Amino acid sequence: MKRFIVLAIAFLAASASVASAQENVRYGGQKGDFVFTIGNSSVLGGKYMLSDRWALEAGLRITARSEDVSTDFEDVVGSSSDYLPNDNGYNSASFDPSLEVGVNYLLMPGERMQAYVGGGLHGNIYTSNTTYLDNTSTDGYDNSFTYGLYALFGVEYFLTPNLSIGGEASLRMMTGSNEELRFYSNEYSAIWTINAFNINTIAANSIMINFYF
Repeated sequence: MKRFIVLAIAFLAASASVASAQENVRYGGQKGDFVFTIGNSSVLGGKYMLSDRWALEAGLRITARSEDVSTDFEDVVGSSSDYLPNDNGYNSASFDPSLEVGVNYLLMPGERMQAYVGGGLHGNIYTSNTTYLDNTSTDGYDNSFTYGLYALFGVEYFLTPNLSIGGEASLRMMTGSNEELRFYSNEYSAIWTINAFNINTIAANSIMINFYF
């Protein structure tokens, strides 16, 4: 009986010690730490902890797309012959990199569940080239450049003290320019459009994995 009591006391003491140790765990970064982020939609990012609450962040998203359509396009979309002057399809490729630089402020540093707010500058370049599969070898391309400000709110949950999973939602204000050019049998027409100032609400990096070191 005495042995049982001693073992029970030892077990309770060990459990209390483990619980106390877990309560003293600090999650996330501190001043001088780096954070590497991998997100959906081809997002790579990084942060440098200026203090236990403030972080300098930079993020890069690169989207590349290639599309080959050889079916009867006109049967699919109806009266689109003004845009696609044939029914034999097209080949298209696009490249869409964007960059953002800003700061984050942690609302609950050190906790297992952390929230933060932030903001900064962002820019985006989009290029698309299209070849239409008709007898006149019609080609075209689109170029655009946008830039502006962003604000964000994010949440992280730490699986370990140095590894978290989280997501962000952002509000983006932007302006910029767009050029659209179409070649028709060695003749071309160009359209320049200056985008008016606008505000977009988007879910960015809806799933992110963050590594702290």
